Amino acid sequence: MANVYERDGRWYMRFTHMGREYRQAAGDTKKEAQALLGQRLKEIKVDSHREKLGLSKESRITFRELTPRFVEWAKIHKRSWQRDVQSLGYLVPVFGEMRLQEITKARVEAYQRDRLNTPSMRGTPMSPPSVNREVACLRKVLSYAVEIGELEVNHLLRVRMLPEAPARKPVLEVEDEARLLQAIPSDWLRFLVRIALGSGLRQMEALSLRWRSVDFGSCTFTVEDSKSGDSRTVAFHPSLLEELTRRRGLPDGYVVTLPSGKVPDQHSVTFMFKRAARKAGLGHLRYHDTRHIAAQRLLEAGASLPELAQWLGHKSLDMVQRYTNPNPKRLRSLVAGMVTCPREPSLAKENRREP
Repeated sequence: MANVYERDGRWYMRFTHMGREYRQAAGDTKKEAQALLGQRLKEIKVDSHREKLGLSKESRITFRELTPRFVEWAKIHKRSWQRDVQSLGYLVPVFGEMRLQEITKARVEAYQRDRLNTPSMRGTPMSPPSVNREVACLRKVLSYAVEIGELEVNHLLRVRMLPEAPARKPVLEVEDEARLLQAIPSDWLRFLVRIALGSGLRQMEALSLRWRSVDFGSCTFTVEDSKSGDSRTVAFHPSLLEELTRRRGLPDGYVVTLPSGKVPDQHSVTFMFKRAARKAGLGHLRYHDTRHIAAQRLLEAGASLPELAQWLGHKSLDMVQRYTNPNPKRLRSLVAGMVTCPREPSLAKENRREP
């Protein structure tokens, strides 16, 4: 079956091939729909011939044509879709006019080399992690193409990512924390930082926290919409309880707000935290480091890796290991407390033999 039809002022074509129906919007005229139908039927004949010869089907859609469909899919299925949109801004000018099967491993490796030699917005060379995120986005787009039947195989699964420097392992001593909090001029930001250090919440999780999600009796937060897509219960340090009680608001109100009652935006939080860190002589510190520091402190308190993964909201131990940094002082203390054999063990009398 193959025909064209009009609905709400738009023309569409449809046909059935091997028991599966295909539909596609064509344009504003019947002629456009008929032309598109003829093109699609011709493509089926070509693909059927290639299949008989043992060859894979050819994708005629370009990377530029696929990306809007991918973005719509990502908005529903990925919390990080905005980061993908940012990456596509660099990928489309390079790969936009290529058909999907033309995006090969060799071309992506050339893209990696070119991007490393491209200055960033700050004038510094592009970092390997930034390039890796772009390539990961490209690879995800092609996996999506395979999923919807626009591509037979995603050959980019074999592309190697650029080597990255070891993950940062920030440390914040209690004295440094006091100096940092003193350098923060805004009461709401000090409160937010204390929540981060006492619960390990991500920045967006803490900013989205409402009073209905605070259990004062059990000292826990309920994160309703975490990065993993699941809600979870997070224990917070009892030292936060007094301040939370004093600030307590209506159930639907946000826990952290500006004096105006609005919720702070992430850009302002990041900028103000960095400025306060520099003022406190901790210029290396970033806001996200508060999560690493909280995880490290819980680990030193005796938490196991599975417990730490649950607290942070990670589904794998591989990810949680990025947040851990064994403390040399604690390790020395643990080693000193190990059970060992005495240096000069006493021997039983029956084992003592005079020569």
